[in-house]
Amino acid sequence: MLNHIEQLILHFGDTCLQWDVVNEALSDSPTATNPWAANVWYNNIGPYYVALAFQKAAQVVEANNLSVKLFYNDYNIEWPGAKTTNAAILVSNLTAAGIRIDGVGLQSHFEIGGTPPIATSLAVQQTYTNQNNSLGVPVICALTELDIRATSLPVSDAQQIQQFNDYRTGKYT
Repeated sequence: MLNHIEQLILHFGDTCLQWDVVNEALSDSPTATNPWAANVWYNNIGPYYVALAFQKAAQVVEANNLSVKLFYNDYNIEWPGAKTTNAAILVSNLTAAGIRIDGVGLQSHFEIGGTPPIATSLAVQQTYTNQNNSLGVPVICALTELDIRATSLPVSDAQQIQQFNDYRTGKYT
């Protein structure tokens, strides 16, 4: 894992503005004692793999004087809920441990008529950005993906209008 991280960063350098160091590490159905999704890294290293990955990425970026931003990226973390809370805890724990994390990527896979209200979206993003964090570590949010899909086919005219309005009004920002 560490070699892979190093080789990717050295290969792409600053051609990427931001890089998802860890993607989709959290479970959609966390338990009280385990928020993690099962994957090859979690299954073999445990949850510490996230910190290891960010530490290695930061080491390579800093050693090579690169400006690429290091992100945690996930889906279903745009609304209040257990997964969102766990993502905020993850960011907070990394920053508290002095581990560099520059941002959180929101994958934003929505359904027509089901985008979060602006106030909800901003409140959730505030939990990640740590603007009131006593550590003073700035963490930014970015929409890394965005789709507003129909849940049934064929798509009706009303659904198409709603989808257009969902994108146009920016309720997802």
